[in-house]
Amino acid sequence: MNKPQQPQGLQKLLTKEPATVIVRVDFNVPIDNGKILDDYRIQIALPTIKQLLEHKFNIILLSHLGRPKNREPEYSLKPVAEHLQNLLNQPVTFANSPQQLQQKTTPRIILLENTRFEPGETKGSFELAARWKNLARYYVNEAFSASHRKHTSVYHLPLLFKTSSKFLGLHFQIELAHANTILSGTGKLYVILGGAKIKDKLPLINQLLNKADKVFICGAIANTFLKAAGYEIGNSYHEPEMITTAGELLSKFNNTIVLPEHVKVKTPDHQILEKHISQISTQDSIIDTGTSTISTWHQDLSQASRIFWNGPPGKYEDPDCREATHVLVKTLDELARKGIHVIVGGGDTSAALKSVYNPKNFSGFISSGGGAMLELIANGTLPGLEALTKSETPVMNQ
Repeated sequence: MNKPQQPQGLQKLLTKEPATVIVRVDFNVPIDNGKILDDYRIQIALPTIKQLLEHKFNIILLSHLGRPKNREPEYSLKPVAEHLQNLLNQPVTFANSPQQLQQKTTPRIILLENTRFEPGETKGSFELAARWKNLARYYVNEAFSASHRKHTSVYHLPLLFKTSSKFLGLHFQIELAHANTILSGTGKLYVILGGAKIKDKLPLINQLLNKADKVFICGAIANTFLKAAGYEIGNSYHEPEMITTAGELLSKFNNTIVLPEHVKVKTPDHQILEKHISQISTQDSIIDTGTSTISTWHQDLSQASRIFWNGPPGKYEDPDCREATHVLVKTLDELARKGIHVIVGGGDTSAALKSVYNPKNFSGFISSGGGAMLELIANGTLPGLEALTKSETPVMNQ
């Protein structure tokens, strides 16, 4: 497997003459009535921000929040600016637009309003990129979890900087180091894929099936594979339009794909039972992967040297569907303690882990970006990485 391209790290920037630097962060955090419910993505950017401040750089932070259609107030980053100010214990200037910034006085740290309030952000606008580019001498990507998207602030903006003027943030470097271990390590690579939809992950599933020694399928996507394999799945959620594709994958990667042999079902009279996949009735609904399946997988997984888990094995939000998640997390924690390199990736996946286990006690690595880590492991690179190693590109109007 090829290692991802390696851009310059932040340490290189710290040796340069202080100037204004744009730092693309991912402050896409849950906010309720102006209150931040989980500031993890802010916390992981703090070391980079603090290092830059200590070395006298002025900082302009760019981030998206949610998927606004216009400039809806609930998607404003203003509460994030206030929260960041408290964390840093120093002023953070909040600016609604680049035009609002005063050239006469440059605050030490500025947070620009939601990048997705700009129509060109998701369209790859070099015109928007050029407006941002004029604000700074350097560019830092500290938004690993957003770097699989070819959006302006992640991809087109850094293309306008010379290669010598763009860098990786400290946490991004950590994510990349773990991905490198998965990509270039020796021994068996096992992948655990859960979640709801095959369609969303199909191109990456194909890539992973070609790279991994085994891919363990669980969660709702397993229902579609079971249906394709000829098993009765009753009233279980699945993707009818993906059955043919799932069948083709099963045929092509018969020795790689591992399906659950036992699942937890809810019966018509509302009993919750664990059943073998050959015993599911037409009225049953699969709600979780069977714990006996996870226990069986434990022996296989212990033969790996690298494990990547993306997607919960059940609807973990429901206590009735949480048992397999608990057993899987305990299994992966135990294997990580024994020296197997374990990466957990994905918002839903890390939330599932947190629902059954204290993440501070988990011995594997919990990635900040599931989609990004999945694509990085599958493809060996990301748009946000490529933009840091490509040469300067002429400004184009779009």
